[in-house]
Parts: sequence; structure tokens; C-alpha cells
Amino acid sequence: MRKIMSICILACLLFISGCLNQSDETIDYEVDVQLNMVLNNEDKAINFMMMLESNIDLDHITDVRVELRYKINATTEDLDTFLNLGGIPLVTASELTDNALLFTLDADTLDYENDYVSAFLNIYFSDENNQYHYTIDEIITTNLYTLAKASSGVFADEIIDAVENNEAPLVVEVFHDVSLNNEAFGIDFISTIESSDDVSSLHITELGYIYVANDDTDFTLDTSGVHLITLDAQIDLNVSGTFQHTLSDITFDYSLDRLYVRSYITVTHNDQTQTYYSQISHFTLYELALDKAGAFADEIIDAVESNIPDETVIHTLDIVVDLTNYTVVDQPSNMVVNVSTDYKKVTVEMILDSTFTFSSQLIFTFNQQVINDLNFDIEGQTITYQFDDPNWSGIY
Repeated sequence: MRKIMSICILACLLFISGCLNQSDETIDYEVDVQLNMVLNNEDKAINFMMMLESNIDLDHITDVRVELRYKINATTEDLDTFLNLGGIPLVTASELTDNALLFTLDADTLDYENDYVSAFLNIYFSDENNQYHYTIDEIITTNLYTLAKASSGVFADEIIDAVENNEAPLVVEVFHDVSLNNEAFGIDFISTIESSDDVSSLHITELGYIYVANDDTDFTLDTSGVHLITLDAQIDLNVSGTFQHTLSDITFDYSLDRLYVRSYITVTHNDQTQTYYSQISHFTLYELALDKAGAFADEIIDAVESNIPDETVIHTLDIVVDLTNYTVVDQPSNMVVNVSTDYKKVTVEMILDSTFTFSSQLIFTFNQQVINDLNFDIEGQTITYQFDDPNWSGIY
């Protein structure tokens, strides 16, 4: 009897063990997932399509999550991490469906040939026992031109035509230099044109200079109040792509007026007209004169520097003293001020630093009142000013 009981217990244990082993078994699902990017001709966009083949019984799985990550012009670091860095766009879905549209990317701002879109797809789900994770084999990358060649429609034709019939854009730059012209008593503007096409082949319809005085805001030909110098492209443009002009009859102040100048050219290319500008340069005539020797430069330098005031000469002096306690409230930093009283007369002595001198036309202000020059004395670096003490009671 005991032997029969032992056999039954062993059989039950084997049965339970088998059930446990069976419940922990991981099912080897056959999943073939593909991600395709397809041109959307109607919306001028890119459709991200999930293609799925599997033996999954959808009634027995839960927690389905489809993750699509994509990036325009992904870096090497992005690709190495399968587009899993922070900040990369993520699109999710919760259904496993063959030929499913996951996302549509607007392609209006994408360059047809030079912008590349990269994408990667993950699929996650669970059954009653385990969790599963499947991915596409590798990151897919493409551009609009490649998608257009595999498609048909108005947008595809537009892309193919733009890429295959596109001329290299015309690139034009204008540079200029400014210097003093001593012979003409004027200013030389000298400009150079650099272009992706041969300069001699450019159809230049207009060129010249524009300038303003004492205004540092940006300006073009359309700006009101600019001074315009128009040159003849047939006559003034050198075959090497340079042109120049001398501005004479100068009426600007040598040091106070600042001129802002730029050169320009107007080019017609493929039936389109565009104006190109140099950078704006700015200067005073005095600044130009310091860089150029000659009669005009000497005239400018002499005129400016002879009128530069001597900053070591003191023309005005303002002193404030609190007469209730005979303390100095305000004084220049280049002097020492001493205040004393015998209760009849207040004496203010102002001693100037030795590197300065008083002007013979000094204007002296004491406690906000201009003092007549007859009421104070100047001797060398010292001014002495005396006046009745307002606090004197008359008892002395």
C-alpha cells in the first residue's frame, strides 16, 4: 500500500513540474518587421510604413508598443546609438498591423538632395509568461531624390526635375577698400568682385557706391536719404573684376563726421535680377589721414590737432562746502581743498595738482554761485577765496 502511495505522489510531482516548466516556456515567435519610407505625392511628405509578417496570435499578447525614431541629417553618434539619444523625435503606436502607416513627415523644408532622413523601429509586446522585443535589421536612411525615383506623381516629378536640371547657384561677393587721395584732396573707393562664374561673363547692369554720414544703421539702395554714386559697368569695370571712384569736393568735418560706405553691383542671371552689397566700412577723414602721408593728410591732421583742447588746462571749477560744519562736499579729484574760519572770515584754499594749470578765463563756482574773478586770487597752482562767515554772531 505504501509503495502504491509513493508512486502516486511521485506521479503528481512530475505532473506539477511539467506544468511549471511548460508555463515558463518562451515562445519563439516568427517576426519579420520592415520599415519603409515612401514618398507621399499628394501631401508633399514622407510616409513611414511598417511591414510585418509574423505567426503572432494577437489574442494572446498584451502591452504592444511600436516605437519609431527618426532624425534629419543624423550624426555618427546618433547612428551608433540607433537614434536613441535624447531629443530625437519618437512616434509610438499600440497595434501590430501589416502595412501600417506609422507617421507622415512634412517634406516642405527638406532639401531634395542634401537632407537625409534616418529611422529605426522597435516592437515590444508580452504574452502571459514573457516580454519580447524585435527590431528592424538596421537603420534606414534616404533622401527625397531617392524616394522620388522610386515613386510617380507630381511631387516626384518636381523633385527629379529640380535635382537633375538644377544649375549651380550663382555666388557673387563684393569687397572694397577706402583710402585718402592726397592728389585729388578726396577719398578713393576701390572695389573687387568675386564670383562663382567668370566675372567677365556676368551681366552686370549697375554698379557703384552708396554712403551716409553719422548713421550706423544698415542701408541699401532703397534706404531713404542715402548718397548714390552710379558708375558705368561698360566703362568703369575692369576685366579683372575691379572698379573704383574718387569722391572729391569734400565738405565733411574732418573729425566729427563719420562716413558709412558700401559698394554694390546689380546682376541679371537666368532672367532674375539681384543686387549684391559689400560690407559697410566706416571712417572719419582724420582716421584716413593718419594712415596716408601727403598734403591733404597733413592739412587734415593740422586742422584737427590744432583744435584739440589741452585737457591739462582747467577752465571751470565747481566747489561745494557745507558751511554749517566747514566741510567740503564736492570737489574735483585733481586738487586738495582746505576750509578754515576765524569766525569772521571763511578761507577756502584750493591747491591744484602740479600736472594741471588754471585757465586765465577760469569760471569759478562756489556753492552753485559764480564768483567774480575780483573776489578770489590765483597764484600758481593755488586759488584762495575768502568771504564773511555766515555763522558769525558778532560777539568777537
